[in-house]
Amino acid sequence: MEEYQYCWENLRKPYLVALRDAPESNIPDLTNEVQAEQWILTNPESYCNTHDPKILSQVLNDYDQETKDFYRWQVEYTQSELRSLIESKLNMHFGNIIDLQPVERGVSGRLSKLRIVGTERTLTIGKELEIRRALSPSHLYSSAFYCTTFRYRQAAIPARFVLKGAGWGHGVGLCQIGAAVMGERGFRYDEILLHYYRGVEICSIYSKSMRNRSPWLWLPSLCFAEGLSHVTIAVLAIEIYMQLGLSDAAITYYTAWLYLPWVIRPFWERFLLLYQTKRWWIVSTQLLLGAAYSGVAFTLQASWWLQGTFFFFSLIAFGGASHDIAIDSFFKRTFQHYDSDDVIFIRRIFYRFALMMGKGLLVMIAGVVQVVFRYQIRFSWSLIFYGLTGLFLAFSLYHYYMLPSASHKDNSISQQLPRTIIHSFWSDLIAFFHQRALLSSIAFLLLFRLPEALHMPISQLFFCKHLPVEVA
Repeated sequence: MEEYQYCWENLRKPYLVALRDAPESNIPDLTNEVQAEQWILTNPESYCNTHDPKILSQVLNDYDQETKDFYRWQVEYTQSELRSLIESKLNMHFGNIIDLQPVERGVSGRLSKLRIVGTERTLTIGKELEIRRALSPSHLYSSAFYCTTFRYRQAAIPARFVLKGAGWGHGVGLCQIGAAVMGERGFRYDEILLHYYRGVEICSIYSKSMRNRSPWLWLPSLCFAEGLSHVTIAVLAIEIYMQLGLSDAAITYYTAWLYLPWVIRPFWERFLLLYQTKRWWIVSTQLLLGAAYSGVAFTLQASWWLQGTFFFFSLIAFGGASHDIAIDSFFKRTFQHYDSDDVIFIRRIFYRFALMMGKGLLVMIAGVVQVVFRYQIRFSWSLIFYGLTGLFLAFSLYHYYMLPSASHKDNSISQQLPRTIIHSFWSDLIAFFHQRALLSSIAFLLLFRLPEALHMPISQLFFCKHLPVEVA
């Protein structure tokens, strides 16, 4: 199967990736001309390699069923036929056609760029649909072909052109014939869709639960939970380490590392949701955050409190960043038919409210508890974090029941085969390092996000400890 960018605009779609339309998943390098020609000349096993009239009648019109050799095919033109065809299709004069030269092939072997060499003009055309239209009165079966020229008596001008090709159509996404064959072999509909569209989630967007459940029942609490995990790293971790007597240098060193998940988020957010649903990730990360909060509360009382709290703060940081990714993706799916400005406004309000609570109310409560328990700093903060543990466990339970789900079978349907997950992971990883803006993205992370992570704890320490205070 072909990738999107080789057929249409230069934009990679992560769910439209190269794959073998067969039980086995190995794909030769069909961008290589030699391997592409060898592949076209063979007749490998494939779901769409069938001549069963019962199956073909399910997906093809009556006139399309007259086509018999669509898996491997051959077209021949004389010099005059090809010259007239190209000139009428492209509306320009080439003279005699000397050659049809491959310039670029996609991962399925389909030509995305073809050079037409004539005695009076040479032109490179593409993408695949333009190539198919230029070389046929209607259009070629596909652009996965190679051209052989034949000359009479060592003549300079070829007299005949033979195009040997493979496949039918652009090859992107679902193959109708292949899907019909898979269905005939007993594959379920979700297995067929997940075979052709890698890394996707199958759900009913307009399920009854989503239509009838008001976003006000879960949107405020979800945004509030998102803000609490941020304020824990940005404020509470620094405040605890300050009260426990760590130096400014030590606080800066330890807490700056806690911003790492947000710094490297562009690298790993595309891989996070390859398995399970967005809703599942939201509930699971809230459970993880609750467990991490309890870990901080417990280790504060230990003699190794620094190592223990730093570990669980790191867990909160990674859990919070994963929670953010899941929420962003969930909102994109859920609110695609809502006013996005309103959603962003509501999200900001409750996110800011969580920040205010963390910076003000929680620190104030910790101070009051310390007075009540005669300045037992560790014990006081343990009580605060046990409270946050209960809050996040309540969030996970509440959102498990209140977040709209696509259907009762949402979790089971979205399960992907291990080979699908691994293939999608490596495809996305390779695509990430081949994107055009890779260097600028890395520069942005190193020159802005990383210094920002160092700046956050330093600025808070400065305002808390080093600003002069006027005493009346």
